[in-house]
Amino acid sequence: MKIVYKAASGESIDFSEGLIRAVSISGICPEKSVGIEENGISGGTVTSECRKVRRIKLKAAVCGDFERARDRISGILGLSGTGRLEIGCADGIKGIGCYSESVSADIEDGTNYAEIVFLCPNPFFENTGGADVYVQICGSSGKWEFDDWELSEENETELSVILSGNSAFVPNNGGFSAGCVITAQVISEVSEIRAVNAATKEFVGVRGSFSSGDIVIFRCIDGEKGIFLSSINDNSKLEDITHRIIWGSEFFKIAPGGARVYIKTDTGGMKITAHIGLKEYSEGF
Repeated sequence: MKIVYKAASGESIDFSEGLIRAVSISGICPEKSVGIEENGISGGTVTSECRKVRRIKLKAAVCGDFERARDRISGILGLSGTGRLEIGCADGIKGIGCYSESVSADIEDGTNYAEIVFLCPNPFFENTGGADVYVQICGSSGKWEFDDWELSEENETELSVILSGNSAFVPNNGGFSAGCVITAQVISEVSEIRAVNAATKEFVGVRGSFSSGDIVIFRCIDGEKGIFLSSINDNSKLEDITHRIIWGSEFFKIAPGGARVYIKTDTGGMKITAHIGLKEYSEGF
């Protein structure tokens, strides 16, 4: 089993080879909490179940210089923000967003071991390498990307299509609700953008002064929720504007079977172009 931790800084530790090698891992199987309470009114019981924050414990043997291994672990697993743990198996690679909660070391039979606990706010694993769900909701949808290709009058290739509506159906073939990322690019000035889940009537919206070229990103994923502002003129820009959220907003998910999602602005006409993306998730290995 290949196990790799990738920090937000871009550095990574491969626990499958090299200086620090995994010998055991726990917390990757499907887990849930079941509660049963007696109901004195009806004389029966009330049963509920939920998935809590996932903790993954990894025990690794230090196969080389312990001081060098400790410095590497501390440098990458310190206060590094949200990282990503990727685990390879026969079905492919599954990844999960996580924080390094704690690191401890001990010696058994003369061998140095390190135990690392990863805290995962979103308990679901993301299936990587598969076909992500990507749906254009409104605006102009590109059909081709090309270099050094000249369009002639005889060529009838469709390069893009303009969607006249403001909604689209988003499929979810998984067995449980999936978080999503909605990206809206502003064409002309707007001061309010909302995304609405037609099935549940939930919405997430933001207010502000948005001009042509602005990109508003709604991240509706557990552990990563927020609203961010970027720009087509500055790829490095990523401003957190969650504080501008509209009262009553919910970072909604797409239920199994899918749902229709609407995009609304405070003005009429085609003011933005938007798409939504979500990945397939699994409960564990």
